[in-house]
Amino acid sequence: DVPGLTPTRINAPSPSAAAASAPAQGLGELAEGIASVSRPFAQISGQIQAAENSRQLSEVRTQLDTARTEHLIALESIQDPAAHLRLTDEFLQESRQIADRADFSPAVRDRLALDFDEWATETRNRVAANTANLAQKRAMQATQNELDAASATGNEAAFNQALADNPFLTPEEKDELHADFEVTRQHNTLNQVIDEDP
Repeated sequence: DVPGLTPTRINAPSPSAAAASAPAQGLGELAEGIASVSRPFAQISGQIQAAENSRQLSEVRTQLDTARTEHLIALESIQDPAAHLRLTDEFLQESRQIADRADFSPAVRDRLALDFDEWATETRNRVAANTANLAQKRAMQATQNELDAASATGNEAAFNQALADNPFLTPEEKDELHADFEVTRQHNTLNQVIDEDP
């Protein structure tokens, strides 16, 4: 293009539409080839991640169950029911670290959040049941001590009060204990008479 001169057509060749689109078509085929190869890799990668997630979930569940078993065994040596609940709350706070680690994938962390809540609820329920059993056992032992002391001294009023105050004894058990008290009292009275006049 020269200023002042009329342009002249020289009929220079221009690329055909097929030739112009050849690079794009070649890239398209290359992209399809890459996609066909990458699909199996993506599937395998997903399977590997699912297996890794399953392994991590299994390991954490095992660690939590082992920790709970050790905690329940440790509680057996503690005779104060109130301490069981306090120590269990502390144990659950410490155990959260087992299930909440930064190196877990988001899918594992979400699953473990639900699993941990269920595990913590089950742990609390077990400890509460054990604590109730311990409290009942201690109450029964205290009542038995009181009944034994009342029997030894022949104090029927104290014996009857101990029976009335214990909510765990059935009426049949109370009748049986009262009959035992009468036998013990008669035996003690007889021994006293013998001691006074052999």
